[in-house]
Amino acid sequence: MEIARLAGDCYEVGHLHGAQMATDLDMALEILSSFSSEVTIVTYCLVGYRSSCLAELLEGRGFALVYNLEGSIFEWVGEGRPVCRNEVEVETVHPYDEHWVQLLEPDYWQF
Repeated sequence: MEIARLAGDCYEVGHLHGAQMATDLDMALEILSSFSSEVTIVTYCLVGYRSSCLAELLEGRGFALVYNLEGSIFEWVGEGRPVCRNEVEVETVHPYDEHWVQLLEPDYWQF
């Protein structure tokens, strides 16, 4: 399965309020092109690896206030914090696949 398509599926099921999806550095830079290098950026993904890599790349491009969401969205939703789907608050995220679903309680995931 193509990463960008799957990332889109994950984003559509549940994301942080106000988040914009970027699957790579070029996409993130395009989104950020109209912002100052002093804008606060929070990166996250399902478990944290890809988002921490992106945060590092953005820092290397001169963005000063880049943070990676510790524990990423799995921990966020697992703590009962809200996510959005179509601007509506929901409590579930896409677990990516059968392996990653083991990191979430059943009440917090939806394919």
